[in-house]
Order: sequence, then C-alpha cells, then structure tokens
Amino acid sequence: MQAKTLERESIYPFEERAVSGVEFLELVSEELVSMAFREHERRNGPDSKHPQIFHRANDRYSHVQAAVSRVGRSIHLIQAVAPELISPVQEARAKLFVGLHDWEQERDLKDIGTIREQILRKRGENETKNGEEGRKFMQDVNDRFGRRIFVPGDVEVCRAVLDVTIPTWVNELGTVIQERLSAGSSIEAKLAALTDIGAAGEDPAQFIREGNGEFKEVRTGITKAIVRARRDQDGVPILGTKGQVYVMGEIRTWLPGQIKWAEGRKSRLDEELAHFGDPRVIQVLKQRQYHRFDQSIAWAQSRAYDSGRKSFAELLVLMGYLEPIKRRLVA
Repeated sequence: MQAKTLERESIYPFEERAVSGVEFLELVSEELVSMAFREHERRNGPDSKHPQIFHRANDRYSHVQAAVSRVGRSIHLIQAVAPELISPVQEARAKLFVGLHDWEQERDLKDIGTIREQILRKRGENETKNGEEGRKFMQDVNDRFGRRIFVPGDVEVCRAVLDVTIPTWVNELGTVIQERLSAGSSIEAKLAALTDIGAAGEDPAQFIREGNGEFKEVRTGITKAIVRARRDQDGVPILGTKGQVYVMGEIRTWLPGQIKWAEGRKSRLDEELAHFGDPRVIQVLKQRQYHRFDQSIAWAQSRAYDSGRKSFAELLVLMGYLEPIKRRLVA
C-alpha cells in the first residue's frame, strides 16, 4: 500500500497523523539509526563514488552524527526545565532535520586537478536540495509503512528548518551568522541553528575534529594529494619539497582561523540563545551545555602556536591525516 504523497497541495491537514506523538518519536529514532547506516553504506560501499580512504579524510558525516547527539542533549536540558516547550513530535522532527541538514553538499571547484584545488559550497542551493531529500525520505517512510507517519506539515517545517541554517560569513567575527533565524522561528529551527555551529561551546575535542574535517573537505587538492601519494617507511606521504612546503604553509595559515571561529561563536552565544525567549531555556543551555568556549579557544591557540615548530609529518598528524607515527627502535 502506498501512502498519499507529501506534496504541499496534499488534502491531509497538519494534524492528521496515523500515529501518536510518542509513537512518532520512537519510529523516527529508529529511522535515524537506519538512515545513518544507509548513509555509511552509500558513502563507503563498493559502489560509492567516494573511496573509503578518502571519505575517512572527510568528516562531514561525523559532523552530522555529532550534531544529532548535540541536539538531543539540548532537548533533554530544555525538557528538564520547560517540558511544555517541546512535544514528542517536535523532538522527533528536530533530531531528524538536524540529521538531514548536511545530507548532500553540492559544490563547485577551483584550480581543479592540482594540489591547490578547493571547493566552493553552493550556499542556499544545498539547503534547498536537502529539503527535497527530506521530503523523499519522509515519503519513503510513509510508503514502507503504508500509513501517514509523516504529514505535509512536517515537510514544510523541514524546509523552514534547513532554510535558517544557511550561513552568512562575517569577516569581523571570523565566523558565520544565520540571518534567517528569529524569535518567531520554530523550536526545531532554533535547535538546528544552534546545534549546527555549536561544537566550540559544548565539546572542544569535537570542535577540533570538525575544524580538521572542514580543512580536509574544503582543501580537496591537498587531501587528494595526501591520500594518493606514495609513502615512506613511516607511512608519511611523499609530496616532494614544494608539495610539503605548500601543505605546511596552508595548514599553518588555517589554524589561527580556528581561534577566531571559537571566539566568534562565544561572542554570538547570548544573541543566538535569546531567540528561545524563555529565560529558563537560555540559562540551562548556557550553563549546562554551551559553556566550554574558553577551552576550545585555548586548544586552538595551542595548536596554532605549536604548528610553527612541527614537521610536515607532525602537521599531518595534528590535522588527522595520519595516525601518530611510532618510530622503529634501532637495535
């Protein structure tokens, strides 16, 4: 049996869902696990366009997983102080839409085929495409269950949530703002926006991982060169003197930007939390979840300072391209 399609002109009203809110939350939680498994297989399976070794150097998938966990912690904290603000349906949608927010990343390339190759993300286009991927996902769930698990209102909220995550870079801050987010946005949108760029405040280790992942993803030429290069006896890529000097310079230039990013996120926190409106929510998120900016800043400063004294191999370890090198003992 195939459920009615989830187009905007659907005859089904927002309230007409075939399961209760609690059942919806349970089902979406199960689907998130299944979706994560399918995404792993899609990216790393034998038919993948991305060889597994290359994907390990691209941490976009890891970012999404961390974001889903982060939004879950935010919801738990909010429910402890203001349970009336988040229903089971809203909880389920917030987790799901965060899981979808970076499902696909369309991009352009410059300096193609060289070590200088970089990606240029299609701001806005990615969010629109992920909104359509979300609609397809929800339709697929309805078709498999033969019931209206998802309703047209879910699709509309999904598109609105992804829309507010569109970033605008602010050079003075060294970070991004989400201009379309407001006090009138849905609770799902507020959670998704905060979650997407919240690692520096919550988890310094994840912040460092995401920074490394961003470099590897954006600097595709460097990542490809490292992955494809022959290795020396210690497993270090052989890029030649010019290649090594270029990579070292790019890493050393990148790292101070991570300091500025964490400082920018810290300076923006009060304004971003203010969208929630409720003082209880603002206080608990600031005191219990997003309170580790100073540690993230300190770690970023240490990495940037130490990078000037590190060798090529040590910089690759620092950025997560290589495992720490165990030197062979000489008898």
